[in-house]
Amino acid sequence: MRRDDRALGRQGYYWRVQPSGAELEGELVCSLAKEHTLVEVRDTGGHIYGNRFCAFFTGKGWTEQEGPGSQVERERAKRESEAKEARERREREEEAERQRTEAIEQRKQEGQEKAEQAKEAGERKREEAQQAAQEAKEQAERKAEEAKEQAEQHAEQQKLGREETQRKEQEAREHKKEAAEREAEQHKTEEESKQTEREAQRE
Repeated sequence: MRRDDRALGRQGYYWRVQPSGAELEGELVCSLAKEHTLVEVRDTGGHIYGNRFCAFFTGKGWTEQEGPGSQVERERAKRESEAKEARERREREEEAERQRTEAIEQRKQEGQEKAEQAKEAGERKREEAQQAAQEAKEQAERKAEEAKEQAEQHAEQQKLGREETQRKEQEAREHKKEAAEREAEQHKTEEESKQTEREAQRE
């Protein structure tokens, strides 16, 4: 360690000594022991000065040995790891629960959509059936009306035919009567003519 570093360190600029049991600050850089003394070097910065201290102590014959700070670091790391695992497990469970809830909601929504589609399909079928029945009714009514009109036309034609037949028969009777009357008149005229001739011959 440079002389100016030691001077500044003694003034508390770079390092200070903390007794065992005090609240730990910074991150553990190294844990060294020599004879019955154990030193843990911690650094609150970028480990630049912590590494210098560790190198300094190592050069003076200090060897690595785990101290209480290392145990605290390990336990804290363990607790943090366990807390992290618990947090991640809780997050996974929450995510699984969220996905399960979303899946339930999605299935529920799909079921509602299918039910709505089935309802709409049923309504369409009922409307189509009603429309088909209405069209069949209207078609039957049209056919009945057409049949009625045809029957009326047929009856009218039959009536006209009968009237025409009666008219022709009446005309024939009248013609026959007229012919008979003409024939009778002619016969009468002939008889009168013969009678006149006979009377003339007698005179």
